[in-house]
Order: sequence, then structure tokens, then C-alpha cells
Amino acid sequence: MISALRGHCLAGKLDQFRLDEAAEDFTALRIQRYQMTDLLRHILNLKDNFTTYDAAYIVLSQALEAPLITSDAKMKEAEKIGIDVRVMR
Repeated sequence: MISALRGHCLAGKLDQFRLDEAAEDFTALRIQRYQMTDLLRHILNLKDNFTTYDAAYIVLSQALEAPLITSDAKMKEAEKIGIDVRVMR
């Protein structure tokens, strides 16, 4: 996230005020992180059909028994393996 903000700032897309504001907003987010080490094999099992990043979301969704909420319609492919995918527009 910080790398993207830096890039936008250097490209002139973000002034210092907005940069500071975005950094402050990010630190206020309540983010829950999950250890994925035990799920690596499951992620790699999806290598032929999904990127590593997409597979990580799919496997985490499955492990948490939670729907996968995304704006990426391509993720609907995960329904073929039993994942509840909800595409938000």
C-alpha cells in the first residue's frame, strides 16, 4: 500500500496533504491478518487455474467458511470448486 502511495506521489497524482491523509486513513483501518503457511499446498494446488494471489483468497475463503467477496468477475470460476463467490459492482 505504501509503495502505491509513494508512486502516486512521485508521479504527481497525489500531493503531500493527500499522501498524509491516505497514510492516516490506512493506519485507522482495522485489518485482521491470517497466517497462510499451513495453506500453501492448497494454494499451489490451484496453480493451473488461478494466480497465486487469487488462489490465496480462494483458499482463505474456504478455510474460514466464508463467501469470497470481490469485484473481479473472473473469480466466479472458483464456484466450480465449491466456493461461494459474490461479485460486487
